Amino acid sequence: MRWFLSVFLLCLSVITLPAAAASLLDADFERDPAGEGWITAGRADDQDAPRWVEAADAPAGPHALTARTGYWASPLLPVTPGAYYRIDVSVKAEGNGYWHAWCYRVDAEKPETEPAIISGTCSQLEAADAWAPREMWFRADRDITHCRVVFQPLKGKPIWVDGVSVRPVERHEVVACQDAVYAAMPPLTFTPAKDRWQHLPATKRALQRGQPLRVVMLGDSNVNDIASSDWHLLVERASRGARLETTVSVIGSTGCWYYKEPEHLKAYVLDHQPDLLVIGGISHKEDIESIRAVIRGVRAASKAEVLLMTGTAPRLDPATEKPWTLAVDPAGTNYRSKLSRLASEEKVAYLDLCGPFFQYVAVSGKGEWWFYRDTYHFNDRGKQALARILAAYFTP
Repeated sequence: MRWFLSVFLLCLSVITLPAAAASLLDADFERDPAGEGWITAGRADDQDAPRWVEAADAPAGPHALTARTGYWASPLLPVTPGAYYRIDVSVKAEGNGYWHAWCYRVDAEKPETEPAIISGTCSQLEAADAWAPREMWFRADRDITHCRVVFQPLKGKPIWVDGVSVRPVERHEVVACQDAVYAAMPPLTFTPAKDRWQHLPATKRALQRGQPLRVVMLGDSNVNDIASSDWHLLVERASRGARLETTVSVIGSTGCWYYKEPEHLKAYVLDHQPDLLVIGGISHKEDIESIRAVIRGVRAASKAEVLLMTGTAPRLDPATEKPWTLAVDPAGTNYRSKLSRLASEEKVAYLDLCGPFFQYVAVSGKGEWWFYRDTYHFNDRGKQALARILAAYFTP
């Protein structure tokens, strides 16, 4: 018995438990945030500008950040391209605001120079009468080296922020965050067309066989929102072994009228060597021939399959001033119909987001603004509704 106990204790002494991922940031704001690398926007003599204040009810201690205008931004945090990060924060707010993850590529030779924002994630910071915990997540895209976490009030409604932490997380932890958002939403029902794989045979094969799939999402800030829903992680879960690596290739308010130019097509699509190119967004100016040019340019230089995806604005059909119908009229004159016909002509895949998304909004009983953070962009609920539509479409 003594021998057994000695061996058992020895085994315990050599077992190494996996270490928890180290936090990039843990801020309780009990020291001056300016000295910790936090920055603000706004004039120092403006009483509404961001301030470090005493807040007796703050959950992490008697100090917190507040702002009625401008924003608070964290120090530059080193990140790994392609990695996922979770933000935990306590918030009190008189009105809705924004949270951002601004992503940068810092020049190693000029680390003291403030870099330009390359990409980012944005969603809603919801109003709360009392301190409430919030969890968010983002992914560091492309060749990003650093990020800042940003909290921004809107319309002069003050926010208070305390207890901010940022740490790396695994893909399954992001899925748990997605599920937590969706659990508070009415269930979404969407049945994709059975013939949707006709022009996506290689994509379907990769998903069925659990092979890696490189996806480039091309478009505008609308596409950036859809990408930051991390819909591809839901597809991975449903496909049991598939691995999707998405590259978000977007410029705000920009469409294929820009991306069709050879140098832009190379930089924003071909250099990323996609297996699947998803073209979406609301900024193509209904320029069908420019979209056609991008499809043909990609086909001439690669074997990538292509999916054309409608945007989700405006909320009413401009031709009828009525809500979008679920069905797309093949002979119609609106953008959905034109894009559908283009897909047929070029033999590429097509996914209409307008019909299923706005049908879901209508039957949810929540109203449109429950899903949006502003006129054209989504909060986390809107993002997860779209993520579920995409997950259903891509699940073989």
